[in-house]
Amino acid sequence: MGHVPIALGLKPTGRGMIFIRMTNTSTVGKRSQTVVPLGIRRRHGITIGTTLEWTDQGTHIRIVKLSPPSTRAKLVRKAGYLMLSTDRPVTAEETRRAIEEHAL
Repeated sequence: MGHVPIALGLKPTGRGMIFIRMTNTSTVGKRSQTVVPLGIRRRHGITIGTTLEWTDQGTHIRIVKLSPPSTRAKLVRKAGYLMLSTDRPVTAEETRRAIEEHAL
């Protein structure tokens, strides 16, 4: 089984530029888990709770991002303070919405 290319790039050498094939790989662990490479997670907004669909297409596997995480940021009171509670990084817009919902 070979590597799946995600992009072609240029690499400088002493004699000019050469094309290189940039790949991302991951290994399946004992519990059948694997890690989505960081560059792919960032590029496609894959965070904790994101649903991925795996489809067997005979000679290869297709992975499609179906949805963003279903959990929402919310404000909770802890030790007398209001804190933003979430299990993933949130955007400024999600933070604003959590504050507005708490004020209602």
